[in-house]
Amino acid sequence: MLLFTVLAPAVLLPARAAEETAPSPAFSAPSGVYAKELTLQITAPGASIRFTFDGTEPTPASRLYADPLRITNSALVRARSFAPARRPSATVSVDLTLLGEDLAGFTSNLPLIIIDTQGEEFSAERNTRVIVTARFINTNGGRAALTGPADFDGRASMNVRGHASRKYPKHSLTFRALAENDEKQGISVFGLPKQSEWVLYAPYPDKTFMRDVLAYELSNQMGHWAPHTGFVEVFINESGEKLTTNSYMGIYVFEDKITRDPARVDITRLRPEDNTEPNVTGGYIFKKDHVGRGMSRRAVTDLTRTVKFIDPSPALHLPSGPGSFPADPEGFDIPSEKKSNRKADKWRREEPASLKQIPVTNQIGLVKPFNPRHEKAQGDSKIFPDQDGFWSSVKGNHFFYVEPEPDELTARQRAWLQGHVDQFERTLYGPDFKNPTNGYAAYIDVDSFIDHHLLVELSKNVDGYRFSTYYRKDRGGKIKMGPVWDWNLGFGNCSARGAYLTEYWMWPQWDDTEYTWFRRLFEDPDFAQRYVDRWAALRTNILATPRLIARVNVWAALLEEAQKRNFDRWPILGTVVQPQHFVGVSYEQEMNWLRLWMEKRLNWIDDQFVPAPTVKPPGGGKQIDLSTTADDAQIYYTLDGSDPRAPGGTISPKARRYTAPVTAPGQGRLFTRTLVEDRWSAPAFAGAAGR
Repeated sequence: MLLFTVLAPAVLLPARAAEETAPSPAFSAPSGVYAKELTLQITAPGASIRFTFDGTEPTPASRLYADPLRITNSALVRARSFAPARRPSATVSVDLTLLGEDLAGFTSNLPLIIIDTQGEEFSAERNTRVIVTARFINTNGGRAALTGPADFDGRASMNVRGHASRKYPKHSLTFRALAENDEKQGISVFGLPKQSEWVLYAPYPDKTFMRDVLAYELSNQMGHWAPHTGFVEVFINESGEKLTTNSYMGIYVFEDKITRDPARVDITRLRPEDNTEPNVTGGYIFKKDHVGRGMSRRAVTDLTRTVKFIDPSPALHLPSGPGSFPADPEGFDIPSEKKSNRKADKWRREEPASLKQIPVTNQIGLVKPFNPRHEKAQGDSKIFPDQDGFWSSVKGNHFFYVEPEPDELTARQRAWLQGHVDQFERTLYGPDFKNPTNGYAAYIDVDSFIDHHLLVELSKNVDGYRFSTYYRKDRGGKIKMGPVWDWNLGFGNCSARGAYLTEYWMWPQWDDTEYTWFRRLFEDPDFAQRYVDRWAALRTNILATPRLIARVNVWAALLEEAQKRNFDRWPILGTVVQPQHFVGVSYEQEMNWLRLWMEKRLNWIDDQFVPAPTVKPPGGGKQIDLSTTADDAQIYYTLDGSDPRAPGGTISPKARRYTAPVTAPGQGRLFTRTLVEDRWSAPAFAGAAGR
C-alpha cells in the first residue's frame, strides 16, 4: 500500500505585498559614548520588533520589544522588525557605551579607539575571533574626547595576533570591520586609505613605542611601500559593564596589514583561472617566518617533538668572515672580551641596581636551524605542511604563501612559483650568475634587496633576515624584497646575538637558509658596490643623523602625555622585558638610549666603508683638490662624468690617478672614488654638472 503526503495549497500573496519589507527599526539615541544612563526607545510602525543584547542576529524567537529599555551599562542593541505578509527588515544596531565616573571628561592628544567585546575575552591560547563593537575617535587637529564624534562606529571581528609576542600581557590584535550582515567592509579612518582589515600593534618590550613606526617610515622614504601607521590610545571593555579606567590598554600603533591592494602591496590579483603564462606569473606575496606560524595545531605539536632546542645566548658569534662583503675586515674581528659574553657596562646607563625579571617570551635563538640540504623526510611534511608553503629544491629555503592564501592557490600556481624560485636559485648559484642580462638580475629587483639589507643592518633587527621577511612578485615582474614588517627588536632593543651592540654586522651569524641568497649576491662586485653607493646616498638625506634624531624627537613629544598613562597601566619601566637589553627607569632614559644607539650605529657603519674623496672646493673651481682619510689609498677620477671604477671592480681605462690638483673640467663633471686594495668608495663629484 502506497502512502501519499498531501500538501496544503500554497497561500498566494499579492505581488506587491510579497515584495514589501517591514519598516526598519529606529532608535531614539544614536550610537555613541554617554556619560549618563539613558532610556532607549525603538519604533517600527505597523510591525513587531525583536531585539538582542548579546550581538546575535534577532529572530522571531528573540525578545519582543514592548517598553522603553533602561540602559545602565554599555550595550549593543540589535533589532529587526516583523510584519504579517512582509519580509523581515534588515537588522540594525546601536552601540551605546556608558562611561564610569573615573573617565568623565577624558581626552587625549592621540586618537582614541574603544572596543567592546560584549563580555567576551580575547584569548591568546585559543586564538578565536571575537565579534566586537568599535569606535574610532580622531583628534581632528585638536584633542580626542571619549564622547567626541567618531570616524567609525560599528561592528568588527578581532583576534590576538603575533608569535612570541602573544605571551606578553598586552596583546596585539587583528581588526576586521564588519557590516550588519557579517560581511567584511572597507572603512577609512584617521585619514588612511579605505580598507577592511587592520592591525592594532601593542608595543611592549619596545618602551619607546616607535621602532616599528620608524622602520616603516624609512622604508617608505626609500621608495618601498610599508604599512601606514598612527599612534592611538586603546580602551577594551571585556566586562560588559561601563567603560572605566580598568578598560585602558595603553598606547598602540594602528597600522596596515600586508595584503594585496592598490593602496598597500600593489600587485595584480591572481585569480583561480590564471594558470598559464603570462597570467600565472603574478601577483604573489610570500614570506619566511617563524616555524609554526600559520600551521595547524597538529603540525605544531609534531614540530615540538622533532626540533631540538638549545639554550639562547646573548653572546656574539660571527662564524662567517667578511667574504665578499664590501666592508673593513676589522669589523668582523671580535675582541676577546666580547667573545667571553661580557656586556659592555658603558651601555648600562643609569640602570637600577635590582631588576625585576619577566620570563623570557621570545624564541630568538631557541630553534636549531634545519640542515638546508636535507631531503624532505623525517616528517617534514608535518613540520611545514605542503599546503602552507614550499621548499626551494636548490638551497632548501622554506617560504609561506601569503597572497593568494594557501587555500586559494591552484596546483599550477603553486608549481609555477616554486619553479620560478628554483630557477632563480639555479641561476644565482650557477657559473654565469653575474651576467647583467641572464644572471640573477633577470629575476630580482636588486634595489629592493639592497635597501632591505641596509635597513636590517642599520637597525640590527635580530629578526630581519629570518622571520616576518616578505617577498612579492607582480605579473611579468621581478621578485622584490619587502614590505618590511616587525621591527620591535631593532635599533638596539635586543640582548640576543649582540644586537644591542652598535658595532659588528648582524648577517655573519646566520646560515644560508636564514640569510637567504645574500652571501652569493655579494660575490658580485657590482652588487657590493651598489650597496656602498646606496648607503652613502642615503646618509646625505633619509639616513642623515640629525634628520633621524629630529624625527624620533617629534614622536617623543607627541607621546609624552600618553606614555605616562601607558606605564601606569603597564608598570614595566625599570623592569627587564625579555629580550630587551637596556632597561631605563624612565621614558626619557629609554628615548636617550635609542638616540645614542642610532647615532653610534650610523657612525660605525660609515667607518666600515672606504671614505669617498674630499673635494675642495666642494662645488668645484678652477683648481680642484682631492684628498682622503683612508690609509694606503689611491684616488682615481675622470673628467667626462664616467665612473673611474669599471664593471667588475677594475680601474676604468678613462680613469686617472690623482697626484696633484686638477683643472676644472669646464662644462663636464669630475667623477672620483677612493680605492683601497679591491674596495672602492662611494663617488664624489665636482664641476658644472656636480654643483
